[in-house]
Amino acid sequence: MKRKGSTQLDDADVERCWIQISEFLSSHESVRNSKVRQVTGINYDQALKFFTRAMKEGKLERKGRKSSTHYTLTAQGSCKPQTSGQSDRHIVTG
Repeated sequence: MKRKGSTQLDDADVERCWIQISEFLSSHESVRNSKVRQVTGINYDQALKFFTRAMKEGKLERKGRKSSTHYTLTAQGSCKPQTSGQSDRHIVTG
């Protein structure tokens, strides 16, 4: 996925990054650019593009400024698919 000298991330790259970062965020409150690069293998500029897209899609929220910048999951970003059968339950009242 890491392309030296490239800032491009295609849709498949973004999806792979999202899967890895959402797994990371399942056990951490926030993530920083350096951790995204460590976990995913992308470069600094690619990480910025990843964060921009994740925020645009409503998955992550940016907090802090400059060196304290970190990102947290939004309600939309933390939505997990229901296990099978749960969405088929109906409450019947008499």
